[in-house]
Amino acid sequence: MPDGMNFRWLGAAGVELEYGGERLLVDPYLSRVPFRYIFFGRPHPNRELVLRHLSPARTVLITHPHFDHLMDVPTVCRDLGATAYGSSNASVLLLAHGISYSKIQIIHPGNNFQEGPFSVEVFSGEHNRIAGIIPHTGRLPKQLNPPLKLSDFRMDCMYSYRVSAGGQSVLLWNTPSPEGAPAADVLVITASRRPEAWRSVVAKVKPKAVILIHWDDFFSPLERPLRPMLAPPRLGERLIRWMDPHEFARGWVTTFPEGRIYIPDIFQSVEINSNR
Repeated sequence: MPDGMNFRWLGAAGVELEYGGERLLVDPYLSRVPFRYIFFGRPHPNRELVLRHLSPARTVLITHPHFDHLMDVPTVCRDLGATAYGSSNASVLLLAHGISYSKIQIIHPGNNFQEGPFSVEVFSGEHNRIAGIIPHTGRLPKQLNPPLKLSDFRMDCMYSYRVSAGGQSVLLWNTPSPEGAPAADVLVITASRRPEAWRSVVAKVKPKAVILIHWDDFFSPLERPLRPMLAPPRLGERLIRWMDPHEFARGWVTTFPEGRIYIPDIFQSVEINSNR
């Protein structure tokens, strides 16, 4: 039997977990359409790019249905065989892309399920606010005819997940609130919030390692070197500020002095056991 799970960052919020030859994906987004599509046009997902970098997967978890989390999920379901788990809006968007009901599961906080070797627990999440608002939320448009506008990918709710396999657990936690957070071997978070915002979460989860994701500019294509994303504005700080995971790591010393913090390379596989 394999020793533990392997973790692979897919860029943006995308994660792949592998155990015993089985794969579970979270928010895979490789198309990385240009910024102009925020305002104009209806971009097509890049199917070829998804199939180049991803292998067949059993499961895909959707934290929320914004385009940079859901756009490539139909390809993952249709071509890689995955069953998708997500919110009601996520389900409607997948159906609009021709994914069958049999490949979609609507979930809610408190749900638990097993997919092959992976045990999954569902928790609430909280999206970052950008200039005081959460973009693209609420009811979906009545007409959803792919390819969609990026604003058609509207969020109804957001989830966090704990995934366990082989005696190891990975918590993808999407809110700075520690309420309801379970213990986990590895904590996966975004660098968009200050390190100190996560202090109470770390104290509750007691991870052996923390992995930083979703700091890169997901409008920049994969063939270019990764670059940081523009950070959400904060009161009392300069308006233009870039996410810096290394700065985050330096600020983490007082929050997580005895643990390890990792800034993974894109597509590099890391064995969870090595983070002990």
